Amino acid sequence: MKRNLLYLFAFVCTLGFTTACDDDDDPVVDESWKELASTYDGNKLALTLNSSALFATEGRSVEFTPSSATAGVVKLNNAIPDQASVEVPVTMAKGADGYTFTSSATKAVGETAGKSTIGVEGLIATDGKLTANVTRTVQSEVTGLFKLNYVQNVGDVYVDIVTADPATNAMLGSLAPVIGGALAAKVSAVTVDLSDKGTMTPTWTKVGETTPTTLASIPTVGPMFGTLINMYYSVAGDKLMIGLDKGLLTNPAMAAISPRLQEKIGMDLQTLTSMLADVNGFLMIPLTFKQEGSLTTFYADKALVLKIANSGMLTKFIPENLAPMINGMLPLLQSAEKVNIGLRFTK
Repeated sequence: MKRNLLYLFAFVCTLGFTTACDDDDDPVVDESWKELASTYDGNKLALTLNSSALFATEGRSVEFTPSSATAGVVKLNNAIPDQASVEVPVTMAKGADGYTFTSSATKAVGETAGKSTIGVEGLIATDGKLTANVTRTVQSEVTGLFKLNYVQNVGDVYVDIVTADPATNAMLGSLAPVIGGALAAKVSAVTVDLSDKGTMTPTWTKVGETTPTTLASIPTVGPMFGTLINMYYSVAGDKLMIGLDKGLLTNPAMAAISPRLQEKIGMDLQTLTSMLADVNGFLMIPLTFKQEGSLTTFYADKALVLKIANSGMLTKFIPENLAPMINGMLPLLQSAEKVNIGLRFTK
């Protein structure tokens, strides 16, 4: 009997030892991916758009929602001018520095007139900071390089102004060649590059100079030295929205370039910012465009024309002898039923 009990005790101990070994061999399940679910903004976010930095601003964030250790969804807020928010599916992989993610499919946003394809890739580091680069490709009929059209050495200006007085309409209609001549006396060439990356690069060459001026060349002093100023655009119907990153323009360090802006485009930073509307984290203005044969006309409506006229910007592009005439017409423009003024370009 004692021997049977001894055998039973030995069997139970052996069984317990074996079970313990089996427990030790169970794989450890890594569920650290669940901790990635969060909204990243401020100093926990480093965001670029086509490799150009986007600065922190109100409402700009990335919401990361993982569904497993290898897949999730990235929601971009105020990161592209086309749309306030866009969700992009991503694949994930864990590495030594954290979790990397890459869009598993691009997302199309916008209207037929100006669709954008959005992708994203980045890293959620072990310190909890999310770094992401958003790729944006625009498909639109206005994408391309445009050159200001000159007719007999006069800038091709579009003017469509309607008041209650036919005689006044006729007089204002004659503004086109006057403004075009004044423009040609100031600048010898104007180009606008609307790239498929959604950036707009206006370039103008002053008469007597060979080096063109662009907005990107302005921040050559102060804390923002070397910062690339990108103008962005989006298309909706016949509207071309153009502007800059709100986070950049409202960054306190940008105050140092205000005198340079005044020198180059005739208005300081505060005036420029006040003319723009907040659109999905970008400060923008609306232009209307229309295509007629080989020419494309981009023009501003009454509200924008008056803002530009009152900003002092025109003094940089209109000869001094014409300034009194232009200023004298401002009351007529303010009371006009319709004011559309723009430029015609070839592509």
